[in-house]
Amino acid sequence: MSLITSRLKQYAELKGLKVTNIEKEAGFPNSTLSRPFKEGKSIRTDTLEKVLKLKSYENIHPFWLITGKGKKEISRDKFNEYAIQQDMEKERLLDTLSNFINFPIEQQSEIKKVIGYYLGKIISEVQEIRNRENNISDVESYKNNLKKIQALAESRQENKVLKKQNEELQQALNKLKSKL
Repeated sequence: MSLITSRLKQYAELKGLKVTNIEKEAGFPNSTLSRPFKEGKSIRTDTLEKVLKLKSYENIHPFWLITGKGKKEISRDKFNEYAIQQDMEKERLLDTLSNFINFPIEQQSEIKKVIGYYLGKIISEVQEIRNRENNISDVESYKNNLKKIQALAESRQENKVLKKQNEELQQALNKLKSKL
């Protein structure tokens, strides 16, 4: 199965969405999604674009959809804020590139440094976002493991108490037997 199709299906199941309702909402003919979901086939790019524009899929995290890593959802406000920042960076870079053509050759090496700086900044921001998403996922995993460990520790403590009570009862029983 296409990984993206698989994740779309997984997200629909997570949200309790029916494939037929998604198809109707998007204006698709029947089986546009249901067939790929059942048969494990890929869907067309234009179909994917329409699905992702639907209200029911508005919070799906694009990074998770593509890679399967990180959180499955992101708030639309947070995503839009990030997209606006990236668009502004792209505009600055495009302005610099378009002006680059008009600069004398002597100044072009300085422009290359500026372009390199912005590209490095964008790459480091993307890496930072990936790291944050992985850290959030790691923290959630650690919290779950900590809960399991705490439950196990409580269970062991209860077992120790029961064992001690059992020993005390055994000693009392032995005393009673010796008196008889």
